[in-house]
Formats: sequence, structure tokens, C-alpha cells
Amino acid sequence: MKTTANILNKIENTLYTKAEKVNLPIIDEDLGVIIFFASQYNHTKDEYYKQRALELFNKTVEVFAEHELNYSLIHGFEGIFWVVNYLNECGVLENEDCLKNLEPHLLESIEYDLKHQNYNVLHGCLGKIQYYLYSKNVDTQKAARIVDRVVQSLYNDKIEENGAINWQDFRLKKGLNIGFFNGHPTVLKFLVRLKELGYHSDQIDEMINTLTNILLLSLDQKKGVTIRGKDINKGNEYFDVAELHGNLTIAYSLYYTGIVLNQDHLKQKAHQLALEVSSKDPKTSGIMHFKKHAFQDIGMSHGLGGITYLLFKLNNWIQDSKIKENINVWENEFLNNVTKLLSIEEKILMPEIFQKDENEYPYEKYSLLDGLLGSGLVISAMQNNKDNWGNYLAMY
Repeated sequence: MKTTANILNKIENTLYTKAEKVNLPIIDEDLGVIIFFASQYNHTKDEYYKQRALELFNKTVEVFAEHELNYSLIHGFEGIFWVVNYLNECGVLENEDCLKNLEPHLLESIEYDLKHQNYNVLHGCLGKIQYYLYSKNVDTQKAARIVDRVVQSLYNDKIEENGAINWQDFRLKKGLNIGFFNGHPTVLKFLVRLKELGYHSDQIDEMINTLTNILLLSLDQKKGVTIRGKDINKGNEYFDVAELHGNLTIAYSLYYTGIVLNQDHLKQKAHQLALEVSSKDPKTSGIMHFKKHAFQDIGMSHGLGGITYLLFKLNNWIQDSKIKENINVWENEFLNNVTKLLSIEEKILMPEIFQKDENEYPYEKYSLLDGLLGSGLVISAMQNNKDNWGNYLAMY
């Protein structure tokens, strides 16, 4: 297998070639590539990466207004706030002045989300409000008012039944959601982050306690099978990817909560979960398999990249030698499959279960959530043993 540096170099070139055309200025595509190069600059202080990030950013600014984008952090115009804030944090940009005329639209988007109870991170207000937690350009009193508004709305709109807590948000209304980015663990992390940053209220404390208890209770329940775990290598003994990703997502949120709130029992439970998940064999993990091209899903949202990344971040806290040993197995399998994907030049379709009509459902090879962009960020973080790009996705 090629060395990690060679794999990362090929990802860099592949992403740059795609992003310089600025076909789709959203986080999941071309905007996310700017974050990738800024992250590389932040890790290495190599001016080459700074210039690449600036070049792509300037090209994006020239055409940004020409694109009609949705309300969404990942797939909409709000992603530009994450990019500018992160470029400023990494020293690629000197300030965030270019956002002044756009901020009213961000506030309008957040108000829309509150009205329609859109609380998820990828598309709703919990992702967009991260700007007010991290931007140095925002007045602290203004930021506090916006945070209070979101917390109060989140509290007022909650639906409690049989000890559970849900919202009408399309990601959260169908019972417990333990997805990597959108779900109850992410809401918990957001609320805990507010406490870590100095925000205090009875509503925050109540929701944290309820969500923590729900996640602990969920560990004794069988997780639902995800579509990405179905019809994979029938006839063999396979784990369900929902069980692995779900338990690991819960572990991350519990450990983070345990750190901030000084609750050792949460850290101990998360440690146990991380050890259990890391001990599984990636080859029999139930992760989606692309039979035609013979590779497993590398994505952060449902694939090898997400499990490897969460184990890496968790063990940076836990420092367990056995988990570290197990991470090496997951990382090698992840890198093997990234290498396979990089070698494929033809269009890749999602597995048959996704092809429900005459329209082809393509695999998003370059994306942050499912493809090479997310993989590049994960590999870079592990290679440099640090990362700071995930705050807007509640990967604190």
C-alpha cells in the first residue's frame, strides 16, 4: 500500500483539480476543499497550502453570487461563514469583513429554522449558530442573545414522552437518532459546549440530563438497521453498521460531556464502548460494500472514515494502548479502501439497493460526508495528531 503521505498528496491534487472550477460552492463540495487546504496550512505552516486556500477562496468569491443555494450549512450558502471564520482562525485571512453584508441573511436563515423547528447540525440552526460561538467579529452580547433565543426555542419545542425527548426536526422526530452528525448525541454536545463556553441556564441543564439518560438507556436497545447496512455480503456473520457508528457516536458525546461536567461514570462508559467498537473487524463491520469496484464505504457519515476518525478523537482523550492498537487496524483498512477509490476513474453508482427507479443514484466520490474530501481531513488529522476543523459539525 502507498504511504499515508502519498495518499494524502493524491487526494490534495484530486480535490484541487475539482474545486478550482467552482461548480458547486458548498461545504460538502468546493467550499469544503478550501477548509481542507486551510487545515493543511494550519498543521504544517507551509505557504503552499495557504496560497492554495486563498486562490480557491478568491475564485469562489468571484462566482458565489451567481449560484442559487439553499438554506443549509452543508449544502447551502451558510457554509461561507464557516469557511471565512476558519480561514481567519488559521491565519489565511486577516479578518472576516467580507461577511458583513451577508450576516443579515444568516440571521434570516436561523429564524427560518426556528420557525420550522430545524434543529439538526448539517442543515438546521445548530450548525449555523456555530458562527456566533467562534467568530471574533461578533459582539458578545449579540451572540448571547442569539444563543439564548435558540436554547429557549429548543426547550419550548421539545416533545417529551415516556422519558424520551424529540423535536419535529426531520432528523429528530422519529425517535432516537444516533447518526454521526445529526441526532440526539449532537444536540447533547451542542448544549454541553454552551456550558463549556460559559452559557448557563436551567433549560440547558435539564436538556443535558434528559439526553444523557436517554443515550445511556439506548445502549441496552438493539439499533435499527440502516439502509447502508443492508444486502451487504449476504450469508456471512456481519455486524450492523448502525450498531458500530451509533455506539461510537454515543461514546463520543458521553466522554465529551464527562470531561466538561466532570462526570467520571460517563467517561468510563464511553471508554468501554470505544474499546468494544475498536475491537471489531472492519472487514465484517457491515459497512456498505461497492461490489462492482470492490471497495468499502470510506465516508465519514456511514463508513470507515467516520469510525476511524471517532476512535482517533476518543483515544486522544482516553489514551488506551489497546484501542490504539485496534485503531491501526481500522486505519489500514480505511487507507486501503481510499487507495482503491483513488484508482477508479469511471463514474461510480451506489449499490443496487439505492437504485429504485430509472434514475441513476451516483456515489458522491469527492464529498465531505461520503468521499475523498472527508477522507483527506481525517487522514490529515491523524497524520498530524490534531484537528480543529470540526467545530461547526459539533465535533468539539
